[in-house]
Amino acid sequence: MVIKTRGICLHTTKYAESSVIAQVYTEQKGLQSYIISGVRTAKPKVHASLLQPMTLLDLVAYFRPDQSLFRTKEIRPARTFMRIPFELPRSSVCLFAAEVLLKALRESEAQAELFDFVVEFVEYVDTTNRPLANLPSYFLMHIIDFLGFRPEHPNFGAPYFFDQSQGYFLPDHPDHERYADEDVSLFLVKLIEADLSDASDIPSSRQIRQQALVVMLDYLRSRIDRFQGITSHRVLAEVLRA
Repeated sequence: MVIKTRGICLHTTKYAESSVIAQVYTEQKGLQSYIISGVRTAKPKVHASLLQPMTLLDLVAYFRPDQSLFRTKEIRPARTFMRIPFELPRSSVCLFAAEVLLKALRESEAQAELFDFVVEFVEYVDTTNRPLANLPSYFLMHIIDFLGFRPEHPNFGAPYFFDQSQGYFLPDHPDHERYADEDVSLFLVKLIEADLSDASDIPSSRQIRQQALVVMLDYLRSRIDRFQGITSHRVLAEVLRA
């Protein structure tokens, strides 16, 4: 069968002489893998710029439920980015988001609200004039929410201490070492509360943001076996001074 769907390119690998395999998060079928022919030629049928991390696509693709690798009939940009391809901080945020999604998503598992959130996020990264430093943490916290693991908002006032082993906030630090300190935990609570457009207003420091990413990634690793090997947050620390 042939499907028409929006998609978000997450990653590509070389395939054969001139093709690539693109892992694309699609609105209709979740995470899918597509052979894209003729990308690595002098006159490519599909330009490599269409397959950068978090590029928004419109696809016409072949699909069979008993297969795991498909071909596209048509592929074109759903939106032309104005700033992400040319500004390293923005492209680095997108690289991090793509890496997280690759680890977090299951194949053939569509989730419309998650897809819409990711589209909104990447469009915001492309257009906002606000600081970007809090956006990776915001993205990760809300992906945790869509995966069903977001910690409940505490029903008590500060101070907060996030227990990574249990996944909830405590009014005092637990009797083990896998918890976030008071400043990082307050930052996590503010991420839960904030809308995307308000994320940049959350008070933070480079140290708090770095530690928050480490805490949330560790928390996800304890919940999802395949969520290993995330490395792009280290690049963010240098690029964003985050």
